[in-house]
Amino acid sequence: MIGWTLVAVVAAGLVAVGTVALAAPRVAAEQYGIVVGDPRTLVFVRALGIRDLVIGLLLGLLAVSRSRELVACGLYASCLVALVDFVLVTLHRTPVERRGIPPLALHAAGIVGFALAGAVLQAGW
Repeated sequence: MIGWTLVAVVAAGLVAVGTVALAAPRVAAEQYGIVVGDPRTLVFVRALGIRDLVIGLLLGLLAVSRSRELVACGLYASCLVALVDFVLVTLHRTPVERRGIPPLALHAAGIVGFALAGAVLQAGW
């Protein structure tokens, strides 16, 4: 039960993050850790938003299958996306005025959240 609840939270969180990136790309850019010097950069932020929205929807659709193994694999694959995001933001971060949660913390939380949800689901909890 806990595993399926975590899957729902992760999927809904990704859909929410993706929706914010589409609706308010400057806010999302700041949270992603992207410095927006050129308004055209916002196109890529929206692309990241679509990516997160689609991953969230796919995880939700996988959850409908009720296959613990399949959904756990989807969560682990999503964990890799968060890991690459974390590495890229770490390598290319610059000092920028930030409000709210630091971008590295968001990406780290994604890594932990995906891995934890996958492990809990796989364990049958």
